[in-house]
Amino acid sequence: MEDKVKLTMLMDFYANLLSESKRQVMIDYVENDFSLSEIASIKNVTRQAAYDIVKKSEQQLNDFEAKLGLVDRFVKAKNMLVDLSKNLDDNAKKKIETVIDNL
Repeated sequence: MEDKVKLTMLMDFYANLLSESKRQVMIDYVENDFSLSEIASIKNVTRQAAYDIVKKSEQQLNDFEAKLGLVDRFVKAKNMLVDLSKNLDDNAKKKIETVIDNL
């Protein structure tokens, strides 16, 4: 899985487990696509400090995933639904695709 996509998924599942300040930095970095320099300016810290926050937060998100495995289970379930839908008639396939789209 591409790093940016994985980080986005980790944020979707675990962002609320980060401290408020780390969560806001990661939202700016991942969702708002701010550069480290922009984040440093907003937070009134050095670029290195912004980098450190992002890296520590990424590590924390990866630790949550290693312990809980929610993203991995989600991806496996979604892939199983996609595979299942390939073997169904058109009406059932549309229902499964609706479920997949709403995940």
